[in-house]
Amino acid sequence: MMEKEPLIELRNVSYTYMPDTPFACQALRDVSLRIFPEETVGIVGATGSGKSTLSQHFNGLLQAERGSVRVMGTDIAASASGSELAKVRFSVGMLFQFPEQQLFAETLFEDVAFGPRNMNAPEDEVAERVEEALKSVGLDYLDSKKASPLLLSGGEKRRAALAGVLAMRPKCLVLDEPTAGLDPRGTEEILQLLRAMQAERRLTIIMVSHRFDELAKICRRLIVMDRGRIAADGEIDKILYSEEILAQAGLSAPDICCIFNELHKKGLCTDQFPVEPRQAADILQSHLPPAE
Repeated sequence: MMEKEPLIELRNVSYTYMPDTPFACQALRDVSLRIFPEETVGIVGATGSGKSTLSQHFNGLLQAERGSVRVMGTDIAASASGSELAKVRFSVGMLFQFPEQQLFAETLFEDVAFGPRNMNAPEDEVAERVEEALKSVGLDYLDSKKASPLLLSGGEKRRAALAGVLAMRPKCLVLDEPTAGLDPRGTEEILQLLRAMQAERRLTIIMVSHRFDELAKICRRLIVMDRGRIAADGEIDKILYSEEILAQAGLSAPDICCIFNELHKKGLCTDQFPVEPRQAADILQSHLPPAE
């Protein structure tokens, strides 16, 4: 069977901030990876591990110092034309930490319409894309032409910023700490939206986070970054149960994994590797004696 073409492919990529200065800092070192359509990928690492730098190579915001980056068949390099980079950035949408700080327009409609208009979409299509995107994130399209995005709640601002990315109908979403600063309810709302959109739109989702519990709810694959290199890349449950891999990268396993690793050492639940609280609760419940 022919292997799918990767959506994103990095080969031996290195990147240095402020090169040839006393402040030079090498953030990526010889990184190679492939991300395929419809994958859900988490990227995790300690502060300074290179995870955010890596994500910014996925749509050409940063360009490799050495090595190559190929996105949807286009080489992202200094020689890439403006139109080539624009095509990639429309297809690989990025949501940064605290994206609500980027809301700027007078109305919510104008904010979400900004991307499609930069794509030179006709105005009737712009309206269609805005309505579709706002509906996806649970915001009211009818109010969008008079409501200021700056007066929305914190969670609503995060959803408005996400709508602005979705309005460009990307094939891939790259999210850097998408729940940063949100309360538990706002966090769960964003995670539910991401799960629904991945299923409905068949999006590729790449999520950068330091929260294993959040990554486990979205991602099936996990990339662990350590000092600019990929320390591990594989199925999320297998990596989260590898104490050695996480310790070497300066990370601690989630509490659930620590508990079940201890149970495994005692010969209990040896074939169970839960990564979410509900999974763990169901497994533990099945081992309790029936209530009298």
